[in-house]
Amino acid sequence: MKKVRVAVFILVIFLSVMHLETVHGGLKDSIVRLHIIANSDSKEDQAQKLQIRDFVLKNYGEVLSAENRTEALEEVFRNIPQIESDIRHTFKTDVKAELCEENFPTKEYDGITFPAGEYVALKIKIGNAKGQNWWCVMYPPLCFSDLSTETNRDKMKKVLSKEEYELVTSDSSKVVYKFKSVELWNKFKKLF
Repeated sequence: MKKVRVAVFILVIFLSVMHLETVHGGLKDSIVRLHIIANSDSKEDQAQKLQIRDFVLKNYGEVLSAENRTEALEEVFRNIPQIESDIRHTFKTDVKAELCEENFPTKEYDGITFPAGEYVALKIKIGNAKGQNWWCVMYPPLCFSDLSTETNRDKMKKVLSKEEYELVTSDSSKVVYKFKSVELWNKFKKLF
């Protein structure tokens, strides 16, 4: 009987982890991030990074008013040569832009938390790209305004599943951490 309990416990843990991976995987497949890396950590290069950020968001934000992520990725990809050209011309600096999969740490934007993991991003490397970076969520277009407004939360609701939306909007200070597997195990034990 003990072996059966252990086997069931391991199965429950496995299924719980798989469910979490499914929700997080869906989130990764729903958004596009923006990642800008400064030439160096000098004040001038860090200021330029923020100027380039503002320039990209102002001039290419409309590109990301796409109906879905696939459309947004197509628009970003189509505009990469123009983005590079515009930055070079406007800021007189070397720049390389690409769509790539990148590992991001957990990041909170106005009470909305995106978990750590690999996401597709428009990566803009300025010069030697040895400085501190800046990132946000480009699609849905959340870089552009206060995320705490209902309008921006509505944008996320349209793009994310209910579970994904709850994952990024839950208040971590009010979260009670539980293992679903432990809850199921306790229910299972009561049966015997």
